This record gives sequence, structure tokens and C-alpha cells, in this order.
Amino acid sequence: WVIYSIIGGLFSYIFIFEPKLNYIKHWFEENLNRKKGYSSKALTFIKSTKITFIGLNFILVLTIISQYFDFYTLLTNVNSYEEVKTMVHQSTYFILIALSIGIILVGIFFKGQILFFNKRKTLTQSTKIWIGLNAILALNLLFINSYYIYHYNLAYKRIGIILFIIILIYSLYQLIVLLDYRKTISFLANSTLKFSLIICLFASLLNWDYLIAKWNLSRPQAYLDMNFLVTRNYSTLKLLQERPDLIDKPINHYDINYWAEIKSKGQEIITYRNYINYR
Repeated sequence: WVIYSIIGGLFSYIFIFEPKLNYIKHWFEENLNRKKGYSSKALTFIKSTKITFIGLNFILVLTIISQYFDFYTLLTNVNSYEEVKTMVHQSTYFILIALSIGIILVGIFFKGQILFFNKRKTLTQSTKIWIGLNAILALNLLFINSYYIYHYNLAYKRIGIILFIIILIYSLYQLIVLLDYRKTISFLANSTLKFSLIICLFASLLNWDYLIAKWNLSRPQAYLDMNFLVTRNYSTLKLLQERPDLIDKPINHYDINYWAEIKSKGQEIITYRNYINYR
């Protein structure tokens, strides 16, 4: 709530000073044609933009420091599955919020002629610092997600987070290109969308059920969720049947999917092998 309050205050500052953002482009176009400098409105807009990004950077720095304290606790204490899961989800949501806010601000502040404003050096530097801090957040998320996978094996959401981080790093790089080469927001959107489609296309070509099962069964030191594996597609059955030490174990009836449906049909399932055969 403190972070949201600070962000809200920054937005309030902007809109109090500049209640009519529709006229911003007009101000810059008008003032860039003058030989005697810039109007107070244009300079005020630049100043408020700098303050906004400096404030966002300050918030991101505090968040990164807080995450490192969490990482220390994570590495020095025994953590439950739910605790690690919560940490991963919180990091993902925060990065999504921070990136969305930043891209919206870049879209507002770097439209029109502002990219050609000769006093935008500090503003550009602040934006690049924001990009760098978001990259650090992405690496932090990669670390905690890797920790999650190491101790609790692969699952679809954990793979999705890896793909999300790849797309995120690419979009941050494209933001730097936008600033350095005076590109437009449409350039950023188009390039990121094309890259995302390529990643999704590549990901769709893989049999993730088989890869997940093969990875998880090869790592006995990590937590193995058999209830998850036995509900994958039929390509995983051969891998499971090669592990009688696992599929001949009794099922936890309250965790297995479809247990209520099977029980209502009068089927008594005792082991995972019985469940596989029933499928």
C-alpha cells in the first residue's frame, strides 16, 4: 500500500501541474520553432517527468533491497512450498505492475517532439536507470523461480515465468533502442509483439508434458508431485511405467484429480498404476 500511495502521489503531482496533457505536443511543437528557448509550461513538464522517473527509481531500489532480504531468509531457512510460491507470484505481479506503469509513462512523456528536446539528457538517464532496475528485478525473479524449480521441479507456470522473463528482457532492450534512436511507441509495441509471437510459436512446438515428466522423474532429490504427473498426456505413460517404485505407491485420495468422479462410479483405486490403467 505504501508503494501504491507513493505512485499515486507522483501521478497526482503530474496532473496537478499539467491537467491538460492533450496540449503537451502542441507546446513542444510551438516552442521548438522558437529561437529564444522554451516556455515555462514545457520546462515544467520536463521537470515533472524527471521527478516522476526519479520517484519510480527510488521505489524500485527499495523493492530490490527488500527482495535481497527475502532471498537471505530464503537461503538460510527452511521454507514451505506455499512460502516460495507466494514469493514467486509477488515478484511476478510487482514486475508486471512496474513495467506497465513505466511503459505508460514512456508513452506519455516521450511522444511527439520531446525526443528531440535538447535538455532531455537527465530525463533519458533516469529512464535508462529505470530500465536497468527492471532488468535487476527480472534477474531476481529468475533466481527465485530457479530456486522454486530446483526444490519443487518443473510445472507449467514455472516454465511460463521463464518465457515471460525472456520477453521482458527483450522489451527493456527495445526501450533503450527507442530512447537512443528516437523510435516511437508503436515500434516498441510491434517489435515486442513479434518477438513474443516467435517465443510462443517455438514453445508450442515442444511436448511440454513429456519434457516435464522426464525432468521431474530424473531428480529424486526434489519434491515430486505424482498427482500432477499421472494427469499429463499419454506420452508420459512410458516414462511412468519405467518407475514401478513410484507408480505402485498408494494414492493420496484427497489430492488426486478426478478422485471424486471415479469414486462415484464405484471404482476403488489403490495405486497410481491403477489410476493410469483406469485412464
